[in-house]
Amino acid sequence: MAKRGFIKYSGYFFSEQDPIVGYILALKREKKLTNTKLSAKTKVAASTYGNWESKKTKRPQFATIAATGVALGLTSLPLTSEGRRNGG
Repeated sequence: MAKRGFIKYSGYFFSEQDPIVGYILALKREKKLTNTKLSAKTKVAASTYGNWESKKTKRPQFATIAATGVALGLTSLPLTSEGRRNGG
């Protein structure tokens, strides 16, 4: 039987919340979108964005991040801290 638990990635470790969430939320603030307006564009529940903001979600689904990124005008996701500093 397989053991269940946390997956540790040697090249992508974070202790609190996935750093891409902060990046996406910063873009959302720049564009002055409310959770409700962003939800209407992405079909992602507004409460999901609230959970991101309150740090209840540690590891968001990639599809949710991707849908939100596209709605915010991203054409690719900056997956490294260097990429986030350089704007993608």
